[in-house]
Amino acid sequence: MKHAEGGKAKLAALYERLSRDDGTTSESNSIINQKIFLEQEAKRLGFYNFRHYTDDGYSGLNINRPGIQKLIKDIKKGKICAVLVKDLSRLGRNYIENGRLQEEFFPEHDVRFISLMDGVDSASGSNFDHYAYINVTNQQLAITTSRKLKLTNSIKGASGIPLGRPPYGYMKNPENKKFWVIDENTAKVVKSIFEMYLSGYGTYEIAKLLTEKGIPTPTAYRRQTGRRCPGRTAEPPGRWHASVVNTILRRQEYVGDVVNHKTYSKTPKNKKRYRNSPENIKIFKGVHRRIIDRTKFETVQQIMSKSKKRASLSGRKNIFAGLLVCGDCGGNLNMHCVQSNPDMVYYSCSNNNSGRGCPTTHHIRRDFLEQVVMAELRELMKCLEEREADFAVYMKKRLWQKVDAEKTERRQELERLSKRKKELDMLSRKVYEDNAAGKISDDSLRTLSSVYEQEKAELSEKIKTAEARLSMTEDESAVDNFIASVRKYTRVTKLSARMLNELIDKIEVFDAKKQNGVWVQRINIYYRCIGSIYTRQEEQRLIHKMQQPVEITTRPGVTLTNTPRTPA
Repeated sequence: MKHAEGGKAKLAALYERLSRDDGTTSESNSIINQKIFLEQEAKRLGFYNFRHYTDDGYSGLNINRPGIQKLIKDIKKGKICAVLVKDLSRLGRNYIENGRLQEEFFPEHDVRFISLMDGVDSASGSNFDHYAYINVTNQQLAITTSRKLKLTNSIKGASGIPLGRPPYGYMKNPENKKFWVIDENTAKVVKSIFEMYLSGYGTYEIAKLLTEKGIPTPTAYRRQTGRRCPGRTAEPPGRWHASVVNTILRRQEYVGDVVNHKTYSKTPKNKKRYRNSPENIKIFKGVHRRIIDRTKFETVQQIMSKSKKRASLSGRKNIFAGLLVCGDCGGNLNMHCVQSNPDMVYYSCSNNNSGRGCPTTHHIRRDFLEQVVMAELRELMKCLEEREADFAVYMKKRLWQKVDAEKTERRQELERLSKRKKELDMLSRKVYEDNAAGKISDDSLRTLSSVYEQEKAELSEKIKTAEARLSMTEDESAVDNFIASVRKYTRVTKLSARMLNELIDKIEVFDAKKQNGVWVQRINIYYRCIGSIYTRQEEQRLIHKMQQPVEITTRPGVTLTNTPRTPA
């Protein structure tokens, strides 16, 4: 049998699909066996000119699948004369979409549809009187299977068994496939990504370096090792993207934890994943061997939470990226350079001249800032070297003071949000009462109710986040980690992004003021886990007072100095 139109031979489309919606299916439903079966039947029916369209790992409950979408495009182009499937459930398990294809789309484009196991053939009308019943049954089976899988995953997830496949850097344990072991081939790449990020490289720069080295991406590596990648389209094996690097940097699993139920779907038909609220996410610590030290991972998360730009457009590394804030408005300080002298780098408040209310630039030169910060860190290291025991006691005291202050602030924020939510509940009741009394129209009722409901939904999410933050705390091991980090840099003579990010939380920069003919600029350094340590007499006794402030001549006749530390 020959199928042609306008002198051009048309193709018969052989469509295969498999996903977990089909449950624990037999081997006969595998993609390979579907292809073999369809080829045999196509030849038996006289279709020798055929093409395969495949969706491996895609749900049949929606039509957003690459294989079926490519088939639809080719049908619209007039390339296809017939579509063959093993059974109706392979075409899909959404009876509305299946019905639209079989009753409208295929006939409109003169495409013959054949479902071999169901005996459906549009050319002869065979079994078309009961295909709708089959489609409904297939959909219900998929929904039932999906619910069973969801229940099974809920039980597994609550017991600490990892859900989903292992992240890049891990693989399934050959002795117990429910759990993960380190994949040494890729774990070293994960370690290098964290090291580069802590050293000041941004995600785009890291992706570029990995691409230049020819390191296979996570998807490419899975393909090379024979592991399935459902839902993944083909891509160059060594082209890394910043989004992939960002995902790796944020995965808590690298510290040895299992994190289950991070996302959820609202219905079996809707396959879009939504971020779960913190109280519904299940975390089990220390289930498998870690690739990244927990302290290092948390440092990276703190850096990333500031959403900073790590390098200027000119490619200069900004070692202070995300650390500098305006002492008056709290805005970030951005890096700039003098056009006539590119080596002259300075920082200024991003809220100045932007309509956000900061009246001055808070201008500070990079070379001056580097000298001040280096001098402060040397004093800190000197104190640790000479009086480590006293320093540790003091730091632990400051840590708990900081924790108490943060808890008070978070509790006040939670109270504020809860109060506003109660106010909205009262307003919602009032508009209904006013509508019932004829004071406002039905249109106004709908508009106001919609506004109130939207704000209440947003507040509910904020309240959940605030409650989660209120339950968070730090332990005294943070002090030991900080002291270890300080000791690590005792002999360092030059600042680096990694050093700053490990030791410093933020640096407040105030506007320079002229005092006795000299421009004086105040700079406050807030260290990790303890905050600022130069505010009280107790601290002045512990920390050596710097005898000479840092001074720098910015231009002939103009000298800039930092404010010497004095007890409050």
